[in-house]
Formats: sequence, structure tokens, C-alpha cells
Amino acid sequence: MPVGNNGLRCFINLNQHLSESPHSSPPGQHHCHKHLHLHAPLPVKSTRAAGDHIMFGIQFAQLRHVCGRSQRQLWGNKKIIFGVKSSDDKRSPIKSPRRWEPNVIQKTVYSQILDRRMKIKMTARVLRCIDKAGSFDNYILNTKSLNSELGEKLKAEMKAILNSHNKT
Repeated sequence: MPVGNNGLRCFINLNQHLSESPHSSPPGQHHCHKHLHLHAPLPVKSTRAAGDHIMFGIQFAQLRHVCGRSQRQLWGNKKIIFGVKSSDDKRSPIKSPRRWEPNVIQKTVYSQILDRRMKIKMTARVLRCIDKAGSFDNYILNTKSLNSELGEKLKAEMKAILNSHNKT
């Protein structure tokens, strides 16, 4: 059983003893000094998804909500951030819920591979990445995770055209 002098020590010792089953605590619980730590049982077979996180040997699913607009646009791994805005008076306990959205703009881009112009909504970050990559085609083909259905669809079309040109 993990034993420690303070909460941090207990938490570190808990990490070391997650696989051990304590004799005095029910399954799924560890009692440490004055703290009771609950954790989910570890999976026998690793079923780790791409967005899952592992902390102290416990698997947590990614809890981020995927915005529908981000799937129809190019956001470049930007997300809507939720939080609270405090009033200017630091003594006031008033906090207002707030959301910060990415800077989305509509641009017409030309793809040399697809040989067409497209009106696409994208963030200013994606526009800078396109400039850095040299062209829209280079950005789409060389970005590992576009996190967008539109981006993946464009990438698949470009790769299909490039493969058909390479075969002939």
C-alpha cells in the first residue's frame, strides 16, 4: 500500500503501486495516508485510440468536442476554447462564460494538381502555413494530420491524381 508524508508523495507512490492490489481496500481503490484515490481498472488488452491520453498508467479518452465547422473548413489544429472572463475589478466574484473562436477567413485558393480554384474557409494560421509550404498543394500533401474531413478529401483526390499520372 502506498504510504507517504504528503499528498504529492502519496500520488507518486500511488503511481508505483497501481498494479499491486491492496489488502485492506476494495478493488479499484487505494488508501493513502488520509487520501482515498479512486481509479479505473487498467485494461488487459491495449485498446488505445489515437487521441487517448495515459496518465499514471490510467487511460483517459480525449474529451474534446469536435466542431462541425472545423470538419468543413481548414483550421490547422485550432479549436474553440471555452473559459470564463473575469471582471476588471479583481475583488468582484463575477465571472462570465466566454468562448474564443479561431480567426476564420474565406479565401480563394488554386490547386495546380486539381487544376481548379476553390473557395475555402480557413484560419489565418493555415494561410501562414500555406505561405511557408510554398503552395496550397504542398500544404495539403505534406501536413500529417489535417483534422478536417475537407482536408482529408482534398488530400485523397490529389494523391489519386498523382498516382494516375505516375502510372502512365
